[in-house]
Amino acid sequence: PPGFSFEVTVPGSGQIFVKAADKAGNVRITDSLRSVVLEQDAPTLTSPVCAGADQYSNSHTVTLTAQDAAAEGTAPYGYSGLQKVYYSLTKEGESAPAAGFEQVEAFASQRPALMDDIPALRTKDLQIEVRGGALSGSYTMTVWALDWCGNTSAQQTIALNFDTVAPALAVQITEGEGYGEADYHNKGFDVTFTVTDDRTFEAADFTPVVEAQPSGANITFQAALAGDGKSCVYTAQVADSAPEGEYRFSISGTDKAGNALAEKYEADASVNAGQNAVSAVGGSLVSRTKILDTTAPQAVISYAAPAAEHIYGITAYHAQPIPVSVEFTDDQSLDGNKLNYGYGAGTLTADDALIADAAYPQELLHPTAQPGATQAQGTVTIDADGAYRLTISGTDKAGNPVVVTEKQDTQFVAQDVSTQDGAYESGNNLVLDTQAP
Repeated sequence: PPGFSFEVTVPGSGQIFVKAADKAGNVRITDSLRSVVLEQDAPTLTSPVCAGADQYSNSHTVTLTAQDAAAEGTAPYGYSGLQKVYYSLTKEGESAPAAGFEQVEAFASQRPALMDDIPALRTKDLQIEVRGGALSGSYTMTVWALDWCGNTSAQQTIALNFDTVAPALAVQITEGEGYGEADYHNKGFDVTFTVTDDRTFEAADFTPVVEAQPSGANITFQAALAGDGKSCVYTAQVADSAPEGEYRFSISGTDKAGNALAEKYEADASVNAGQNAVSAVGGSLVSRTKILDTTAPQAVISYAAPAAEHIYGITAYHAQPIPVSVEFTDDQSLDGNKLNYGYGAGTLTADDALIADAAYPQELLHPTAQPGATQAQGTVTIDADGAYRLTISGTDKAGNPVVVTEKQDTQFVAQDVSTQDGAYESGNNLVLDTQAP
């Protein structure tokens, strides 16, 4: 039999049936071939609304209502229902939408299977959240809707301002010559947080805090906002005379658009930037603890038994090996690897006063100290015949030179002690002579 086709021209909805009759009068009516909706009216959109659209933000929420062609809510329906809502963002001064920001809001994965499903797709209240991502500046958001018959609504637009550039934080610790190992200082230091942004902000938008400081300290931050309102310097000064102990600093906040701080570390050449690096935690950038330690470590030299058998001025003669111990103490930043002790050998002058040809130290040793300890012990036994003089040198973690005293036994002659740059040479000579004349 020949094929045939027909065209539905009357807008509306319904079921398609086909009736066929032959010349003998036999009639066959098919079951419904399919549901059909013929719609030539486009969907409509209300004007988009966004609170704070004129303000710079890193996200905006736009609300509007989409509706397919107006019709009564009873069958047969004169509309096919909403399929999708599209929106795009076009930057001011540009003609093409921003790459990656043409989006689709879909209401259903497929067109309605039953006529009774159509009413549920007629009207939709929309909330479209647009996050800036890489956007920054003024944009026009364009919205349009599509129904299942392919009719497209008139476009609606709204202006939106985005700022997704995070304010930058530079951290600077200025110690001058008072910087020791890691975060230890033997002189005062300045902590400076510098915040810069591409748009204006207020000093109060960011909060620098002295999170910890020793009892009696009263360290606070002072803010200086630049004239253009795009940069602010927050400075805290810890003076040389400030109480010793731990200091900890942090800063947090967001710009007007809600962007959190982005870390950038800067430091003087004298500062180990790796040790002072800061880490970002939910928009709060916290510096490592700084320790002010102005107290020098102490070293006490003890000469154990046997006592010197003969004392001539500053020279002590021993006939048996000479045990020597050095006790180091420090209140906050003791480090055995930074402290040294040892002895050098040479030849006495005729008056038993000086060792003429000694190179000090001949042997360099470090005391044993556990992490966090305030004491360290060093020992050495001189057991080879010769003339010797002890040396002590080094600093604590904060760079304070060691101060040395000699603990005398009942026979030993006390000597004046002086230090310079953490180096000390004993004023007393030790002579070991185990050979009988």
